[in-house]
Amino acid sequence: MQIWRNFSVFILSASLIVACSKDNKSNDSKVLRTDLGGNVGTLDPQGAFDPYTFHVLSDLYEGIVDMDQANNPIAGMAESWTVSDDGLTYDFYLRHDLKFSDGSSISADDFVYSWRRMIDPETAGYAGSSFGNILNVPDVISHKLPLDSLGVEAVDQYQFRVNLSKPDPAFIEKCTALFTTVVPEQIIDKY
Repeated sequence: MQIWRNFSVFILSASLIVACSKDNKSNDSKVLRTDLGGNVGTLDPQGAFDPYTFHVLSDLYEGIVDMDQANNPIAGMAESWTVSDDGLTYDFYLRHDLKFSDGSSISADDFVYSWRRMIDPETAGYAGSSFGNILNVPDVISHKLPLDSLGVEAVDQYQFRVNLSKPDPAFIEKCTALFTTVVPEQIIDKY
């Protein structure tokens, strides 16, 4: 995943240099032009699979955790997080100013919906292998357990909890993946 992130940063940087060059004939100073090098397959972060799509989506969405310039995890949509002593429970404390593009507030329930969708083999399924340590992922993917048995829960409006089946020292870094962003259930259901 780190390779894709570095590749995306390189492509974005190169694209911005080209887009901001003096050869741009546009008189509209609010237009950013970029060459993606290919077609974008989807605007759905849980369905993304190619570098062109990741390039665009990384500009549109923020993860629950982000990376700084030295590739260290930093606050993203979660302003902070804690990890239990046994390494099995991650509590993410969401920023209170989070909103979808329509202005509606984002809560921990939205993360529960989005992460279930991220694992659900009927809707997305690309992230299942990376997030296989979330409690019950294998049984959810194989339809042995219902989706609501996935180890994610809203503790309250701004606290999102993830329970793992075994410790995963790379879990926070995995949470920087585009798959972990939040999507609005009402829009997904509508379209």
